[in-house]
Amino acid sequence: MTPRFALYTLLLFVIVIYGFKRYSYYQSWRKWLVWTIVAALFFELLSRVFIYFFHNSMPGYHFLVPAFFIFYSTIYFKTLNFSRFRKVLFLFLTFLGISISIFNSLYIQKTDSFPSNGFLILSLLVITYSLMGFYNMLKNPGLQSPLKEPFFWFISGNLFFYSITFFVFAYFNPLLKKAGSIPDWSYNIIYVSNLGMYLCYLKCLMSGEKQPLINITNGK
Repeated sequence: MTPRFALYTLLLFVIVIYGFKRYSYYQSWRKWLVWTIVAALFFELLSRVFIYFFHNSMPGYHFLVPAFFIFYSTIYFKTLNFSRFRKVLFLFLTFLGISISIFNSLYIQKTDSFPSNGFLILSLLVITYSLMGFYNMLKNPGLQSPLKEPFFWFISGNLFFYSITFFVFAYFNPLLKKAGSIPDWSYNIIYVSNLGMYLCYLKCLMSGEKQPLINITNGK
């Protein structure tokens, strides 16, 4: 285990421990966020197991992508006031994304390679959700600063990570196939972006724990 990975997993452990410590104070969407981070930690550790037994960490990420489709869509459905049409639309897009991701893992980018196609589709969906979240906050401003709103930190972390890494993931497998390796700077971008996103998640879990945001969420 490298020092970088140790720091990353330590951060996830800290967030998970903090999240469960304050779990009873959270409205349901932040409880789902805690479990999202648990899933990320589990599959990251599972990737180390795969490295030990199969000398390849990629299989774990093929399970992570469909799981993230479910977790993120559930969180945004609980926080954004979707119309009936949008609910049906995004349910369909979520199901389609999961189906394409599974098909990709079975027939295109198999479990010995990184599922970049699945991550690209997930990124597009999460970025769309996040932009809708910002639009909701602008349309329905609260009485306090956005910096004190848990939802602001959640969508900021998502937009930061998935926007930055979108192009890195897009060229991940083609570059690996052509050049035989990935430049260190691309790994650095993914690593720093990951840390930034999870620090935003931590701030989300630390902010406004006792009161749901009525103007942003549906109160669940």
